[in-house]
Amino acid sequence: MQSLAFTLNRGLQKSKGEYIIRLDSDDICTDTRFDKQYKYLKENPDIILLGGNAIIINEKSEIVKDSLNIQKDNKKLKWELFFINPYIHSTVAIKREVLIQNNLTYQPYSGADDYKLWTDLALLGKIHISADIYCYYRVHANNMTITKQQSMKECHINISNQYMNKYITGIKIDQTISIINIYKQRIQNINKEQYLSSLNLFIKLNRAFIKYNQLNKVSKSQISTILSALINLNFQQKIIFWTKNFDLFFKYLI
Repeated sequence: MQSLAFTLNRGLQKSKGEYIIRLDSDDICTDTRFDKQYKYLKENPDIILLGGNAIIINEKSEIVKDSLNIQKDNKKLKWELFFINPYIHSTVAIKREVLIQNNLTYQPYSGADDYKLWTDLALLGKIHISADIYCYYRVHANNMTITKQQSMKECHINISNQYMNKYITGIKIDQTISIINIYKQRIQNINKEQYLSSLNLFIKLNRAFIKYNQLNKVSKSQISTILSALINLNFQQKIIFWTKNFDLFFKYLI
């Protein structure tokens, strides 16, 4: 039996259109998806990867959770990709020419092959997630995300580590795990020494991220205002606040 990555790549090879639009077999496309995505991509030709929101349904096609209608811009997404996969696979549209020109395909990463492709694309151009709803995403017992959780977790860490090392070399797997855990607020057992070590790495990563993506600096007065608001937070609250906002805090350090 061929892997999902193999099948997806066959689809890429046979495709001839301007855009690649994904939809998993157990999900349902919304009626307006193609029109909305095509219009957005035509109006924003610099976007090479576009995702959207989804309504969660169960095996009986009953709505489990409504869409959050969250919109994420290029900078936020590229930063989030260090820690999580922010895209719902069945909502994405990709510029085909970017895949062809850069010889990009889905790699066999045990259910995380889409995450790997997103990190590859993020290094090549602008990406976006629209607030529009593009699909009904089905959750059931046979979901790959449920049946292959451990292997997906390991692949996710490896992909995250590869992506981080595109910005600064020498980040080890255990360091990547530490950074991800802090970002996801898994900080129950963390001590100040571990936090400061990870914080130092966060700073280096963020500096490289800002330079690579040519982001604008934030004024020191803006930073001072924000930092002063942290005075009354306890240590754990500060960890959460800082790690969620590195893309803002360290712009002025460059």
